[in-house]
Amino acid sequence: MDEKTKKEIKKFLEKIERIDGCAPSVGYATELAQQAKKLLKIIK
Repeated sequence: MDEKTKKEIKKFLEKIERIDGCAPSVGYATELAQQAKKLLKIIK
């Protein structure tokens, strides 16, 4: 994976991560946010 791709993915995942704790559809959003956090740890 090249750096440009990594940056794009990271940006996207960080947006999803921000959903955590502030979305009305809590179950789905929390699940998304947790998956995003896991992926962010992997690509950091």
